[in-house]
Amino acid sequence: MKNLTPLLLAIMLLGKNVWADFYSAPFFYTNNASGVSITGYNGNGGTIQIPNAISNRPVITIADGAFSGLTSLTNISIPNSVRSIENNAFEGCKSLRSITIPTNVTSMGDSVFSGCSSLPSTNGFGYVSWSKGVIITKYSGPGGSVSILS
Repeated sequence: MKNLTPLLLAIMLLGKNVWADFYSAPFFYTNNASGVSITGYNGNGGTIQIPNAISNRPVITIADGAFSGLTSLTNISIPNSVRSIENNAFEGCKSLRSITIPTNVTSMGDSVFSGCSSLPSTNGFGYVSWSKGVIITKYSGPGGSVSILS
């Protein structure tokens, strides 16, 4: 049992990600029943094209915080295989200027673009266009009442 103690301790300290995350440069991902979820990124930033598939499995989710804090990210293109973008996926990507969200995305989490200060803006509203409508990412106009028309 003495030989297993360091291994068991390491597994307990590292938690569930010991077995869950895989790496296919430059993406970290997990497998699930329907496909692959991107869980992280280990690249240079700039323009990123997320692939349709990793290891012959469709990329279906951009996981919670997957690109969070990647300040060098400027443009990202998401493939049609993606169905959901989870909470805080791009939070703090302050250089992000454009993102292509496919029509197949049917679910968008909370604060997906929080802190993405370089996204387009009109009349003080930062926004991202999406087939389901427009996501307001920030408001930097004067105080007082603000009306958002449908």
